Amino acid sequence: DILPSDLKMGLEVASCIGAAVSMTVLGILSSHLKVDLAGILERVAEKGFMDRVGTEKYRFVHYRVQQEAYKTMAEHRRSEHHTTFGLAIYSQACSDNDDDLLRISLNQINRAGPGTITDLRQKAMIAALNLKVGRRSATLTDFAYAYFCFKNGISFLNEDHWKHQYQLS
Repeated sequence: DILPSDLKMGLEVASCIGAAVSMTVLGILSSHLKVDLAGILERVAEKGFMDRVGTEKYRFVHYRVQQEAYKTMAEHRRSEHHTTFGLAIYSQACSDNDDDLLRISLNQINRAGPGTITDLRQKAMIAALNLKVGRRSATLTDFAYAYFCFKNGISFLNEDHWKHQYQLS
């Protein structure tokens, strides 16, 4: 049975976010994409690919379902989605001053990597965000995540970052 294109799109979006997608993130992405993602994921759940967990999120019924939905996209499409979703969530995280959304947005942007961002100011902003979140994670003794942020942050800097972006290096 072939899935309708809107359900495929819903699975793609959800698989990029992770094993589960909160209603908050769905709201942000619905607004950005101009579609009713919660409604689409409700139909996806009816097909048995995801479960609704209370009123707060949808989750994949099995990690293999998420993996397969993710693998159906070409690599460049995944990267574009991660960048687009990450920047949309980042915008909301800043206006709400929400650390959880900030971390979700940063994870999305970092998964895409620096190759999808061409604006040098935006790359520097992402490097600074990685530094900020990495420092915060280190103070909370989440050293593995801090290292992840520091490593990703440096990848968004120019090759001569020690010379021209020393504060971020």
